[in-house]
Amino acid sequence: MFVWETGGSIVNCFRSITLYRLLVILAGILFGFLPCTAQKRKEFAQEPAALDSHDQASAQKMLNLGAGKVRPMRAAMGTSVHSEPQPLPHWAGSFKVTTGANRTATTQNYNYTMVGTDPSAGGTSATTSIRTILVPLRLQFADGTVFDASSDIAAPLNTSVVNNVLASPMFTPSPIYAGSVNLGTTQYADAVQRGNLWNKVSGRPDYHVQLKPEVYPTQTIVVPAALGAVFTDQPSGLSYGVVYGGLDYGNPNGSNSSPISAFISGFVAQVNDPSALLMFVSHDILDCNGGCLGYHDVLPLGSGAEQTYVYASYNDQALFTASFYVGIPFAGYPDINTLSHEVSEWINDPFVDNIVPGWTDIGTFPTPRCSSVGLLEVGDPLESAFLPKRVLNLAVGGVTWHPQDIAFLPWFEQASRSTSVNGWYTFGNSTSGAPFEPCLGSGDYKYTTLDFPGSTRTRAIGVNNQGTVVGRYRLSGVIHGFIYQNGRYTSLDVPGATGTYPQGINDSGQIVGTFYDANGNSHGFSYSAGGFKAIDFPGGLGTQVWGVNDAGIIVGNYYDPVNFTPFGYNVVHAFQLANGVFTTVDAPLFAYESAIYGLNNSGAMVGGYDTDGDQSQNYAFSGLPKNFTPFTLPGAPGPQAWAPGTDSQTIPFGLNNQNDVVGFYYEFGDSFDFFPQAFVWYGQNKTWQRLNVPGPLYTWYTDFYGINDQGMIVGDYQNRTGIHGVVLSPAGQ
Repeated sequence: MFVWETGGSIVNCFRSITLYRLLVILAGILFGFLPCTAQKRKEFAQEPAALDSHDQASAQKMLNLGAGKVRPMRAAMGTSVHSEPQPLPHWAGSFKVTTGANRTATTQNYNYTMVGTDPSAGGTSATTSIRTILVPLRLQFADGTVFDASSDIAAPLNTSVVNNVLASPMFTPSPIYAGSVNLGTTQYADAVQRGNLWNKVSGRPDYHVQLKPEVYPTQTIVVPAALGAVFTDQPSGLSYGVVYGGLDYGNPNGSNSSPISAFISGFVAQVNDPSALLMFVSHDILDCNGGCLGYHDVLPLGSGAEQTYVYASYNDQALFTASFYVGIPFAGYPDINTLSHEVSEWINDPFVDNIVPGWTDIGTFPTPRCSSVGLLEVGDPLESAFLPKRVLNLAVGGVTWHPQDIAFLPWFEQASRSTSVNGWYTFGNSTSGAPFEPCLGSGDYKYTTLDFPGSTRTRAIGVNNQGTVVGRYRLSGVIHGFIYQNGRYTSLDVPGATGTYPQGINDSGQIVGTFYDANGNSHGFSYSAGGFKAIDFPGGLGTQVWGVNDAGIIVGNYYDPVNFTPFGYNVVHAFQLANGVFTTVDAPLFAYESAIYGLNNSGAMVGGYDTDGDQSQNYAFSGLPKNFTPFTLPGAPGPQAWAPGTDSQTIPFGLNNQNDVVGFYYEFGDSFDFFPQAFVWYGQNKTWQRLNVPGPLYTWYTDFYGINDQGMIVGDYQNRTGIHGVVLSPAGQ
């Protein structure tokens, strides 16, 4: 049965590019591919997905931030130590941290596995030598350009890339110090690890993890035009290659595997030595599959054995040095910088499953950014251009190399006092303490990924106190709604609609949302007891519905058919529908346009507004009608000169009866920024935390849309396999 809530149909595609950028982002993320309005909004970034083609300015921004580099491609969803027998020499340890949702959970145990022997084992703890098979890569692009790590001449030795790597401190023992403390004449990654474990190995000059190199014949990878291209770096004028893969940045063809990662997957069987480290080295290559310049991973070999490997690009010293931020010089990722990062991460997390508490990047401007990884990735926190010591200068025999600074274990342990060398938290002493920014990690919540069968785009939007989830998915280009209950999916489609978008569900099971008709016009809907009711604000030019509480009060927005902004677009108004009566509920005098996204049983609401109809000026608000106040996240980054905005483009989307709020915001107040951050605001103590889902693959972004009274959160995240819905249950529930 289909019943209209009001009369009056909409027959013309209305002129309303946006309420403002805030509404556009939501309409794009939540409603994407709308038949009519999408044509008006096409100039806006609808979601942080792959770009159409490689763009150096965008890549340089990512490299300055360290965000596109060296991301692991696998992550365990628990905190148990890697238990299956592996030929690679490794040992296990653990630490305890009091963490959890709002840092109120009981103390949790975090287990980890590292390469080598147990430094606490006394006489049985000694030097570990790892067979390291160095594989030079030769990439041949469609235009004939070749980047060959075995023959290309590179600094600082002006010999081949391979010879540079072998002669560098990555393999050649060198005197290495942490401040005035001599860590030994050894390889760089080994020296860093000795400094990391200094409280256990300072009196053990025999404790080492050393790499024994064997150079494998050069391997050629032919890169088709559809999977890569050659570009010119500015301002250096140097050429570099880009290979595409996955849903990460710079993949115009949508393939799930880059030529490099595809080659590595097929190559491991040729060696089949799980006790060895495979090291793949390219020259001046961006591979945006697992990272942009490097990554480490494991691949199965059968019978439970796994092959660990690292991949890194050896880059010319002038490459990727363009500074994205005025007054902030950028050193790029010269020579062994990426390789040193990956090898240290391999030593500390060889099987890519060492779960740790949530952590922030060190030195990110204007405030630290929570990691989406959630693992013991010791290089990742130290990638930002704003970190002076990110690129170290290591002089050996008159030659200067440029390894990366590395974070020590006590930093991840959130220890008040570091047990590493000199009491430092990183090898280069880049920070004076453990992570201070409130981040949630994979140990704080139980994660359940929701993928509607057959769909590569699933979003979980609303949840009630029974744990029933509503959302939407895309299949064959059509958007459908769904209900997820007790592990089962049920499709939900408004009869005759071209797209159905459920947004909220209350405890009686009433579902509300928006649908689009054959003419591309938007209508709200309510669904209960097996029947639909359409919702159209009387006289409004298009209606969108966002939420409902247990009293059946519905909120949303509509487009004004008469009044226009100074920019020529229909003014957007918020409304509520209670007991069949529509009421315009605009934010107070500080707002020009507004939309309400959520409400709770006390009538408190969250939403967004602008002040002059300018889509680039976005604000958020919360509170009771007639008493709305601006909603801000204390300490969140403010607007930058290159990113117009007001409150970091904060989008408060879900609200429960404890006044906890979930949503997302853009890192620098810029809705076109690469780094949306999901947040949880705790209404009782007025604190907030960031959280990016550490999924099984590198998470591109995370958005939160709903929260129930038990603290269960629903949202979505994107990685290189698609967009996935996610349900987060607080630890212990």
